Amino acid sequence: MADTVPPQTDAPPPTRHAEFYFDVEGTDVFLVQNTLFRVHRPLLVMKSTVFENMFALPTATHKDGDDSLIDDVEGRTDAKPIHLPQVMERDFSFLLAGFIYARWLQPPQAVEDYIGALKLATMWEMHDARQAVIWQLEQYHSQAFKPIRKLEVARLYSVPSLAAPAFRIMARRRISDLSLEDISSIGIPTFIILSQISEEMQSERKLVARMAPPMCDPHTSCDDHARCAKEWEEAWWNQIAPIILHPNPMYELSFAWGAEQVVSILRLPRMTPGCKEAMLQMIRDGQGFKGEQNFIEKGVERMNKLLYSP
Repeated sequence: MADTVPPQTDAPPPTRHAEFYFDVEGTDVFLVQNTLFRVHRPLLVMKSTVFENMFALPTATHKDGDDSLIDDVEGRTDAKPIHLPQVMERDFSFLLAGFIYARWLQPPQAVEDYIGALKLATMWEMHDARQAVIWQLEQYHSQAFKPIRKLEVARLYSVPSLAAPAFRIMARRRISDLSLEDISSIGIPTFIILSQISEEMQSERKLVARMAPPMCDPHTSCDDHARCAKEWEEAWWNQIAPIILHPNPMYELSFAWGAEQVVSILRLPRMTPGCKEAMLQMIRDGQGFKGEQNFIEKGVERMNKLLYSP
């Protein structure tokens, strides 16, 4: 016996938003998902180029059978609201609260709420609201706003100020750790640039491992500079190079923040303290370790030029 198809039930009628439904003159009714909003037209016109142009269009009326004029304009009543397709009720109410009606948003707010507001502010050309949302997103650290998600948001809504710091973090990670989903999120162009930077940085690490930074001039307390130079070179080969080329990324030397620490605890019994301190200062100044950061900054420039240049 064939299965019977249960009868289709009608969707529940839309409900008015508890906070953003103002039943006063100068407002328009919007339907977002299954929620009705009634908000002030002047605010939308002032803050959004898209709404300004929309409300500038001429309205339409037609005659009924008795020649009376019927108002066909959407947004006047709950029965004929302005539909906002592909908009989430949560995103719209968050945008209204924080960036249209400028109400205080008690922190912390979920980063995804700001991303939803950024989507709408970008789509509706709300330039001031967009800049305010971007500023809020820039305040989130990488634990709350993951670099991959940040690169995705930057790509989707053209926000280079979010892309650059996220790129710098991702450039120091193993490119092989990225999943197909990660690559899809950040986009093929960014993935290619990250891959190129990764290859260049690996070549740089091999070069740095092979060539110790040259010894500085003898310190005033040094009585045998040749001995100090030999001690430095041997320490580099035996203590620094293996960490630079360590196969496990958990243990390899970080050029960004680990070089000074490692050099400061080197075992250099035959090197005078003055020469050791002078070499440590060279490391603090970036001697021998600047190449990696230079590659990363060039990668940021490539990405910005490719994705965000007008």
